[in-house]
Amino acid sequence: MPFSALLIGNDTLTRECGQMALDAGHRLTAVVTRHAQVRDWAQAAGLAVVAPGAGLADRLAGHGADWLLSVANLDLIPGDVLARGAQGAVNFHDGPLPAYAGLNAPVWALLRGEAQHGITWHRIEGGVDEGRIVAQRLFDIAPDDTALSLNTRCFAAALDSFPQVLTALEAGTPPVAQDLTRRSYFARDRRPDSWGLIDPAAPVADVLRMVRALDHGDYANPLVSPKIMTDKGLMVVGSASAATGSGAAGTVLANADGLVLVVSDGAVRLGGLRWPQGARVLPGDLPAVGTVLPPAAPDAAALTAALKHEEHWRARLRDLRPANLSALRGGDKSAAPLMAEFPAVGPADSAMAAFAGVIAGLAEDGIADLSLSAPRGPWLADRVPLRFAPDTDFAADLARARAMSPPPADLPCRLGQPARR
Repeated sequence: MPFSALLIGNDTLTRECGQMALDAGHRLTAVVTRHAQVRDWAQAAGLAVVAPGAGLADRLAGHGADWLLSVANLDLIPGDVLARGAQGAVNFHDGPLPAYAGLNAPVWALLRGEAQHGITWHRIEGGVDEGRIVAQRLFDIAPDDTALSLNTRCFAAALDSFPQVLTALEAGTPPVAQDLTRRSYFARDRRPDSWGLIDPAAPVADVLRMVRALDHGDYANPLVSPKIMTDKGLMVVGSASAATGSGAAGTVLANADGLVLVVSDGAVRLGGLRWPQGARVLPGDLPAVGTVLPPAAPDAAALTAALKHEEHWRARLRDLRPANLSALRGGDKSAAPLMAEFPAVGPADSAMAAFAGVIAGLAEDGIADLSLSAPRGPWLADRVPLRFAPDTDFAADLARARAMSPPPADLPCRLGQPARR
C-alpha cells in the first residue's frame, strides 16, 4: 500500500532514494535538506523544501507523514520532529549494525582490518543506531579498498537495498531486533590511537592499512591524515605501497619518487607527501638517504582539546578571503593574495584592529582574512584565520580566536574539494 513520507538528508543518496520512493508510487510531504542538489531536485519535483536546524518541528507544521526517512543525514533528529512520522522513522547507516554504530564506520572497519563491511537500514528508536533492522547488505572488503572506495560501495549498497526498505514499509514487515551485546560505538570525536602518525616499528601491512583507511580522495577527511615526523617537521602522506629493502626501522632508503622507509618487517614507499598546510613537499625537502626518522609521539592531550573547535576552523578555512593587496604592488591584481600576519601577543588590540581595518580597506569589498600567529607545537596549526569586516567586532573576534585551541596541523589537508556526489 502506498504511504507518505517526510525525507531528511544531505547527500545525493537522499535524492536518489527520494526519487525511488516517488517512482514506486509513494508521496513525499516535504524534503528537509541543506544540500543544494537535493534542494534543486525537490523543487523541480514540486516538493516542499524545508531548512534543517533549530525550530524544524515548527517549520514542518502541516507536513506530517506516515514515515520519516533519514537518508544520509548526520544530524540527530529531535523527538518533536520524529513525531511527524506517524508510523515511525527509518535511518540509513553506513556500517553493519550492531558492530559499527556511530560515525565513520567504513574508516574504522578498515583500520580494524575487517574482511567484511555493509550497510543497515534501521528504525530510529532507543539509543543512537540501536533501532530494529529493516534491511541490511553485507559485502567483502577488497584488499585495495580505501575510505573513499568503501564509502562508494556503501552508497551502491544503499541504492540496491532501498527497494527492500520500501517493500517492508508497504507490507508492514516486522523489523528485526539488534543483538546489542555485539555493539561497538564510534563517537564523533574518536580518533585512531596514533592520530595518524606512522610508526616505523609497525609491520608493512599495518602501515598500508592505515594509509588506505584514511584516504578519502577529494572528499573531506573528518578524522586525521596519515603522517610522518621528520627532522624538518610533520609531513602528510598521500599514498603507501610495499617496497623492497631492510635495515633499522625508520631508516630512509630512498627519497626519489616518494620516500622509501624501513619498517619492522620490510619497507614502504610513501608518496603524495605534503606539508600540513597543504603545499607539496619538494624533493629537496625530503630527509636524506640513510637518515633515521626522529622518534615522535602525538601530543594526544593537545589534539583532543583541539577537537572542540575543529569544526569552527574547518568552516573558516573553507571560506578564506585573503585580501588582494594589489594597491601595495603597483596595481598588479594578478599577484597572489596575501594574508597579513598578526602576532599572538604584542601590540594592543586597538592597534591590531586599526591595522586590520587598513588592510581590509585596501580589499575590494572591505573584508579581509588575516593570519593570527598561534604557535603551539608541531601537532597544532601555527596560525589561524581572523576576519576583519565592517559589520563585525574585530576586538571581540580576536579575543575569541586567542581563547580557542588552534586546529590540528593537518586540517588544511583534510578539507576536501566541493561535494560532487
